[in-house]
Amino acid sequence: MRRTVWKLGLSGLLLCIVIGCEQALSPITPAESPEADGVERVSTGIKLENPYSVESMKRAYDTLVARGSLAKGVLAADDFQPTHHYIRFKPETMEEYTALKRNADLVLWDYPLDYRFPEGMASYCDPAIPAGKPNYLYTAVAIGRELPSINYEILADLILSPEDGSNVLAKSAAVSGYYDVLEHEALRITGNLPKRKQGLAKSLWLPSGKIEVWDNVLGRKVPVVNVNVRTRNWFKWWDGYTDINGNFSCPKDYNGDISYSLRWQYPDNRFDIRDGRAGQAFYNGPSQSTSSWRVVFNSGLNWYWANIFKAGAFYVGQEPYGLNDIPFNLISIMALDEKAIPTEQALYSTGNENVTIRRYNLDGDTLNSYDLFMNTTHELGHAHHDHIYDGLLFGASVDLNYAQAWAYAIGYFMTTAAYPNVSHGYEVTMQGWEFGVQHRLPLMIDMVDIFNQRSEDSDNLQDFISGYTVRQLETIVSQKDCKTIYDFANKIRALPLPTGMTNTILNDYFNQYYNISSPSYAETKRSGGFNFTKGQKIYSPNKRFFLVWKSDGNLVLTDTKSSPWRNVWTSKTSGRVTTHCIMQPDGNLVIYNMNNPSGSQAVWCTGTWNNPDAGLSVVDNGRVVIYNKYRKERWSSTNDTGMRF
Repeated sequence: MRRTVWKLGLSGLLLCIVIGCEQALSPITPAESPEADGVERVSTGIKLENPYSVESMKRAYDTLVARGSLAKGVLAADDFQPTHHYIRFKPETMEEYTALKRNADLVLWDYPLDYRFPEGMASYCDPAIPAGKPNYLYTAVAIGRELPSINYEILADLILSPEDGSNVLAKSAAVSGYYDVLEHEALRITGNLPKRKQGLAKSLWLPSGKIEVWDNVLGRKVPVVNVNVRTRNWFKWWDGYTDINGNFSCPKDYNGDISYSLRWQYPDNRFDIRDGRAGQAFYNGPSQSTSSWRVVFNSGLNWYWANIFKAGAFYVGQEPYGLNDIPFNLISIMALDEKAIPTEQALYSTGNENVTIRRYNLDGDTLNSYDLFMNTTHELGHAHHDHIYDGLLFGASVDLNYAQAWAYAIGYFMTTAAYPNVSHGYEVTMQGWEFGVQHRLPLMIDMVDIFNQRSEDSDNLQDFISGYTVRQLETIVSQKDCKTIYDFANKIRALPLPTGMTNTILNDYFNQYYNISSPSYAETKRSGGFNFTKGQKIYSPNKRFFLVWKSDGNLVLTDTKSSPWRNVWTSKTSGRVTTHCIMQPDGNLVIYNMNNPSGSQAVWCTGTWNNPDAGLSVVDNGRVVIYNKYRKERWSSTNDTGMRF
């Protein structure tokens, strides 16, 4: 069961929204395991001798001279000037760590670059880091480059070949003329030559690959979109992202072996995944590879992280609802390798704007791909709400149940878009919400969907609402004067009424949240076999609404109390040639063109055949309804599922 709690922090009242998901779908195991995760958490590696240090380059020159490969004196000691520093940032606080991560000008690594680590390594923690301090971050930067004012140390002075358009070797022009032979010899004497035989003649190649994850609900591999992929050969690297199909192609050519890796981070630092409460989650791919890298995560930590990342990437970059630009800026999703606790499966904290997701449910079962997607998009919904809300103190100002209504709705709509053919239970749709309860509200889901949950259970809400959009909901929740269900209801009432909606229907729905039952309304009935005549009006008993088949072929429900009169609903058949409109004995309301000499003669219908003894009603609340003989709704103007031909 999903639960909510309030937490009081030292900095004030913080809204920490927490949810717990039950595993509703049985996971499907992949038929094969194309990629193992290997060793995951590592604190040590194999130290390598750095071939690009000034000392290694000097030693390479000396051995070449001694062997007679270079003439003595072609280079002087002063020619070996460093071009780069190999540095380690040592942030003292998470604020400093986050500031470094947000620096788009630095390519930072979560582990030392002069060590070899096992394939499958998913996180690294330097054993020298004091308890409670963030992880160190490593990189190489050109000498003279301005750096952030965060503590760092220089691990080595380097001599690196220039990248295209760079002049970093300008101070070592003499060395640049011999760089290839010096580099090869430095790699040899430090034990770092590529495994395959390679001479001085360089054979260049472009790395590429594909990143996928096994979805154990869909039962197939799916691409991991916009995840950060990296290629590296010592201090030469490429930092890029997968495309919509999970593919990547590195435009930088390499001489010899490289290492592949990926970080669970979205472009522009929109969000990333942390290994628990520690540092960056990543995957150390194959090293010393000269071929493409194709990986499918089907188990272990990276399967867990990939499914969370898939949900975040869909929310930020693939959602189909036309939302405004979602303003995430390095939201950290802390993926805990832990079992849920009774009050908490996942949460969003307004205090540090981080999301927490747990891997296992209360029974210790691993959440499946669907549940991880739902939990992640729900919590990102809270972050989204917090970020776009233009008032002050979101956590303290906005009513908890109202905030949950948005998170449940956006989580539901994102998940149904990504899993359109999966049955979504009431624990996801909130349609089992009972009258008078003030949490786990279906409020915003009901604004959009076309399902009336009262048809399933008389204790459920009477929901005739439909026709609003997710983007309209987003606009409303962003407003500073919208903090409660009552505020939301007034904002909805201020919008133009969608097709099929009336103010009476809206008011009846919202009153249920204040323990006011939806009233029964009188209706004007027509039985099966009734034929419409063009221009003939069928009024509701209160004379406010009438249904008419117009001369232009359109069947229209009109509200006479609106000024001017408003068409509440139409069959959208205006301009079509129509000769008959009949409520058939089989329960289907059909508009025909009987003069059509070929093809279908039906122009429009409600699609409610096989309902003998059904009847048509025009109701005082502004609805047209087809009921079967048991008074079950089969079609209505509020949930129009009619068919046009």
